[in-house]
Amino acid sequence: MNRLARQYHERSRPEYCARRGFVDEVVRFQDLRRYLIAFAGAVYQNPRSMCPPHQMLTPRLIRG
Repeated sequence: MNRLARQYHERSRPEYCARRGFVDEVVRFQDLRRYLIAFAGAVYQNPRSMCPPHQMLTPRLIRG
């Protein structure tokens, strides 16, 4: 179990994921807010291409 936990920890680090191509970019924490603002702005400009409509609904609306 310890080996599995160690593997999970090692393979979930941003550097490992970036080397393997699992992520597009690793962002410093200080810059994260600017990235989120840019992404939100892109979604508002063209919501259908960026985000499926069902992901923008609140859970209460999905349940009916």
